[in-house]
Order: sequence, then C-alpha cells, then structure tokens
Amino acid sequence: MVVMPRGEGGADKSTPVMRLVGEDGTSYGVTYDELKRGVSLGRGSVADKVFSNETVSRKHVIIFRRHGRAFVEDCGSSGGTILNGVKLEPNKPVLITRKTSDLKLANYTVRVSIVMDQN
Repeated sequence: MVVMPRGEGGADKSTPVMRLVGEDGTSYGVTYDELKRGVSLGRGSVADKVFSNETVSRKHVIIFRRHGRAFVEDCGSSGGTILNGVKLEPNKPVLITRKTSDLKLANYTVRVSIVMDQN
C-alpha cells in the first residue's frame, strides 16, 4: 500500500509528490497542496491538468489525498476510466495502491507516479 507524504515538517508543500505523464509526453507535477484539495485531469479548460486528446472528457477524473493515501475518481466521463486494468465506476473513489500506475482515460493512457520519498 502506498502512503502519501504529509507535506509537513521538512517537506516543501510546493514540491511535486506525484508525476503525471501522458502517452504523448505531456507531463505535470502534482504538489502536496494540489493533491490535498484535489486535482482534476481532462481535456478542457475546466481541468487542472489538461491532456489534449479527443477521447478524454473535459473533466475526466480527479486525484486527491485522503487519510494519507492517494485516490482517483472518475467524474462521470463518457469514455470511462481504467486504473491498472480495473474499470472504475463513476463517482466512486478508488485507492491508488502502486507507486507507479497506468490510468487509462478513455483511449489515452497517463502514467501516475508517486515521486516523493515516503520518509
């Protein structure tokens, strides 16, 4: 099970704790503060992290931190979401259990990596 860093003490809350890399090379860092409030992924301007692929919904998923762990939730996307081969139900949070996961947004894959040391 992956435990997210607290972002307290010595950790800088503006340092990326997660990296998102799309299959086309689009890459984003996600900070502790962003994860704490929730970061949305999609193809439209309503998304915090934009992946320009026509199969991705405008606001496809949200990734957030709860009780020290990272979760992903499909926002009712039209193309569906698959995390490490498992189809997500809309509006039902799923725990991210690996340090590196494949998140398929319709026909577009995003590699999700926990990058901050857990200590």
